[in-house]
Amino acid sequence: MIKTNAVFWQNFVNLEDRKLILDKIEKDFDFYEKENQYNKSIKNMDRVKCIEYKNIKHIPTIKSIIDEMYYANNQAIGFDLDTYTDDRTLHLNSYELNKSYEWHNDSTKRPNNDIKLTGLINLSTEDYEGGEFQLNEGKEQTIEQFSKGGDMIMFKSHMLHRVLPVRKGIRKSLAIFLIGPNFK
Repeated sequence: MIKTNAVFWQNFVNLEDRKLILDKIEKDFDFYEKENQYNKSIKNMDRVKCIEYKNIKHIPTIKSIIDEMYYANNQAIGFDLDTYTDDRTLHLNSYELNKSYEWHNDSTKRPNNDIKLTGLINLSTEDYEGGEFQLNEGKEQTIEQFSKGGDMIMFKSHMLHRVLPVRKGIRKSLAIFLIGPNFK
């Protein structure tokens, strides 16, 4: 087995399913992400809508996405992960004109767990310009495999990543975090 830091799926979620997921979250999200959770200099964007897994898992595509993430971890990454439970939260990020997300990594304040993998699904239903996703493993790299609606990426959460400013339209993405016992 070849180990990797990121896995890509292009056109993984079709337009109809993207619309279904967006409609559910836009209408029935549980809460906004806490504004003070991130340093405002890092996260310059509209509020993020959060929904608990138990309130969206009835959509078959959501379960397929999470199952695929666990499968890819088992095949290509190998992290020790906890089961995805009903209280886990999915985050819908909307990037409008000039909105971006500066370099950061994903982490949690939970004392006994770490966010180990971040999954992003590009839920955009219309064309947009800008909003390129980048990873930084010692040098900045634009991820072309995650540039269109329906594309999906999963990467090690400690890796630096960002979203460049949107120049036209709206870019929407869903973040799913897989956690496990603390790294040792």
